[in-house]
Amino acid sequence: MDKFVIKKRSECDAPLTVNLESDKPAKKSEGDCDRESIGNPARSSSHDHPTKKQKKEDSAPANISQSASENPIQVRLKEHFAPPTYGNADEAFIKSGFRRWKKAHGKDGAIEKHISSQCHKTSCIAWADYQRNKADKTSIAQCISEAYQKKVRENRHYIKTLGEIILLTVTQDISQRGEDIEKNEMIDTLACMVKEEIAEKVRSCHYFSVQADEAKDVSKAEQLALVIRFYDEIANCIQECFISFTQMDLLDAASITDIILKSLDKLGLDYKSSLVGLGFDGASVMSGGISGVQKRIRDKAPFAYYIHCYGHRLNLVLINVAKYVPQAAEFFSLLEELYIFASNSVVHEKFILIQREMLPEEQVRELQHLSDTRWWCQATSCENALLRLECIMRLLKEISEDDIGARAVSARGLLAQIDAEFVYLLQFFTDILGKVNKVSTQLQDKQADLGKAANLISSLHEHLVNVRNSDLNDHYSEKVNELCRKCCITPTTTRKRVKKPRKLDGFIVFETSGQGSSVPCHVQHIRIFYEVLDCLISELDRRFSKESNAIFCGISALCPGGQTFLLEEDLKAYAMAYSVSQNDLQYEIPLVKKLLTKEPIKPTSITQFLSFLSPYKAAFDCLYKLLLISVTLPVTSASCERSFSKMKLVKTFLRNSMTSARLSNIALLSIESARAEGIDLDCFVDEFDSRHDNRRIKLH
Repeated sequence: MDKFVIKKRSECDAPLTVNLESDKPAKKSEGDCDRESIGNPARSSSHDHPTKKQKKEDSAPANISQSASENPIQVRLKEHFAPPTYGNADEAFIKSGFRRWKKAHGKDGAIEKHISSQCHKTSCIAWADYQRNKADKTSIAQCISEAYQKKVRENRHYIKTLGEIILLTVTQDISQRGEDIEKNEMIDTLACMVKEEIAEKVRSCHYFSVQADEAKDVSKAEQLALVIRFYDEIANCIQECFISFTQMDLLDAASITDIILKSLDKLGLDYKSSLVGLGFDGASVMSGGISGVQKRIRDKAPFAYYIHCYGHRLNLVLINVAKYVPQAAEFFSLLEELYIFASNSVVHEKFILIQREMLPEEQVRELQHLSDTRWWCQATSCENALLRLECIMRLLKEISEDDIGARAVSARGLLAQIDAEFVYLLQFFTDILGKVNKVSTQLQDKQADLGKAANLISSLHEHLVNVRNSDLNDHYSEKVNELCRKCCITPTTTRKRVKKPRKLDGFIVFETSGQGSSVPCHVQHIRIFYEVLDCLISELDRRFSKESNAIFCGISALCPGGQTFLLEEDLKAYAMAYSVSQNDLQYEIPLVKKLLTKEPIKPTSITQFLSFLSPYKAAFDCLYKLLLISVTLPVTSASCERSFSKMKLVKTFLRNSMTSARLSNIALLSIESARAEGIDLDCFVDEFDSRHDNRRIKLH
């Protein structure tokens, strides 16, 4: 700072401007107060001001023509650029003018204090900005606009960073700390953008179907999961997209129907003409033909055909086998008891040590908990128990001999029940459940269609029939005898169970009626073999009986390689069910047959047939629509089940107070992580800004 500009105030005279450095006073007019007249400020030295001795001698300083006490000085720099608040600055330099010359000099003088004040520094910075803007010919309005735009850019960067953090945490299943309104609004904005992208995809397709299922979360609230299935013509694949979790207060058909239809309305989907399928489980509230959910939806969407989940049906087949065959029920109960016994910490540690000692080069295997809803657990448990049966027998023997108390008693009881019959059932169910599990896994694939599902069930049925008619039982018996020898299990004969005659139903029988007979072990195995297979085959026939309606006949007619492939009669009935022109269809069928004969690689599934016909969809519009409907119809509700697994990761016991909306949004971003990671963050900021008209943080 080079100069201070000081002015003299008087009622009569014009202001007197004094340059402390040059000592050349100059009279100025009233216009002297504008900013154009301000020179470069400089710190004045102490000899420029009157001293006490000079005042005594009544000699005024050369740069001031009147007495300092009568003519105060004022720094014009402060007058124009002073901040609204002065802080610890002396107001005499800004407003009234400085008069106290006795205290002006020295280290603690008023001038030194004023120079070190924040007010003086702020004024100098403002003056420097003014000089720079004046040199660049920049207006104040432009400066304000540039500062505002800079603040907007900083705010947008801040919001984008928060959006990136939210996307990272939800896609990696990291907990979201805090329940503040702004964070929930950001999560909701991101979820709505993903929903809108899914809805746009669905609207571009001709048809879609809905899957729904319910489950309880950790806070015991019923959550309804909604999934939409459609065919993406751009990617040439079937898409199953999670939409939302909705907390249900009532579990009746009317409430569930209302939730599903309102969710479709919010997405802007035309369910009255485009909804072609409903995938639910077999619960009466969902599948009821009089007042169930599927009937209520079909009243408003006439083309929505109900499909009972193939995965649930196959699961019910196995449950009924375990329920109605006594030996199978006892076998699975014993297998569960083995799991419970081996879950004890002491027993489990010993079980692992025995495995590492007996099979040092193989991986340690664990017994699985049995579940009525997930039969892959049964298949895995049977396989692990069969491969580690020798280790299990050694474990039970060592505990029964070395231990005391309840654990030893349990070990002896389990050891006594593991006989040749148990080993036979273990070998038999490991083989059967392994094949059933393969079919179940294929049915849960998102790319599976009803034609593929029907072929899988048919193949499983044929395999079981062939096993029953073969001599595979002898093969099982050979393996069982070999395993019994390894595990030191002696094959024993079993007593034939004699039933009480019906004529004695009203009496109490103290002794067995009739003469019981001993049954050889292999004979008992044959009986179990046929009893279990007959039950499996009959349940498959009952739950997967060939559909005689137009829908399934039409789908069979669209399966390449089938006996009714492109059969005109079945396809016309299928077209009538979905209001597709039958007249145009009858002309398309012969042309497509001719086109297929020229194709070197024939399609083998409905999805491949649809991809083959996609370039010709304008010419074969009716047949193409029927193929789209066929791949859009749901096979299972496995996507809903997978969303429940994600729900348990999001809403845990430590976060059980999470609201339903927050749970739904986080689950959507986590399940549809590929779409969430592709969100344009600039669009996210714009969408977040548009949701509130009076937002304090400026984003545009």
